[in-house]
Amino acid sequence: MKKKIPCVHSEDLLFDISLPIYVDYQDPQPEVSLHEHAFDELVIVLAGTAIHLIDDQEYPIRTGDIFVVKRGSIHNYVTPVEFALVNIIFDAQKLDMDHWDVRELPGYHVLFSLEPAFRDRHQFRSRLTLKGSMFTRVSEMVTDMAAVVTDKGPGYRILTRALFMQLVIMLSKYYSESSKTETTDLLRLGDAIAYIENNYSETISSNQLAELAHMTVRSFQRSFQRCMRMTPSQYIMQVRLRFATHLIKESNFTLTQIALECGFSDSNYFSRTFSRTMGITPSQYRTRVFDPGV
Repeated sequence: MKKKIPCVHSEDLLFDISLPIYVDYQDPQPEVSLHEHAFDELVIVLAGTAIHLIDDQEYPIRTGDIFVVKRGSIHNYVTPVEFALVNIIFDAQKLDMDHWDVRELPGYHVLFSLEPAFRDRHQFRSRLTLKGSMFTRVSEMVTDMAAVVTDKGPGYRILTRALFMQLVIMLSKYYSESSKTETTDLLRLGDAIAYIENNYSETISSNQLAELAHMTVRSFQRSFQRCMRMTPSQYIMQVRLRFATHLIKESNFTLTQIALECGFSDSNYFSRTFSRTMGITPSQYRTRVFDPGV
């Protein structure tokens, strides 16, 4: 009989339900049994070394390593030596990270999507590792964030979100500037994803994206689907609908204007696509946004 893996939920860590971010220092980090999370986790190794077992793979980790453990991943840490880390637990959906401008940076996609997806292929060599002043700056920012979360002073929720957003931007920029060979491969794929985020209103072909990624079209499509769990064309449509939904809620544009602004050829095609995905028409969605009782 297969052993059941315990799942850690946000409420198990005294997660503030009004703030989808929690900073958890483990100094020292003891050996822990295999477990999975019902949340995403940004891990920063503060000191020492250990072996990270994750999804049936094992990787040595050390001071300065920074990586994301995706929700549902089964992992633990063994053979720690003077090992300390900080886990930043976050809920991307509640933080509305789909609409953050940082998605225009290839390093963002490498950190939060590509490196976790290709970790086994690259044997963790494509991870982000910081040293010197860059590592010090990140460590200090996390310390500030932890203090804000703990003190819960006036405005702590918005300040914690702002600090987390600043940290994500900083790490994404550091990743974008990485010169590792394995990271270069992922950054090229990240360039293609960032291109979609920046140019979703235009016609985008797989040939264009494959060229940005320095891959053949077939290889690009295969790698993209492995990471994003959808085809490039499906992702383009997802991005267009994401921004269309945002404009419906946040602007006074007509639905025709929104359709054209988000890359749809006409309002009828936009309405059909939106309805198929969301289950209601754009006009019905707008009505519900401004009158939830309807």
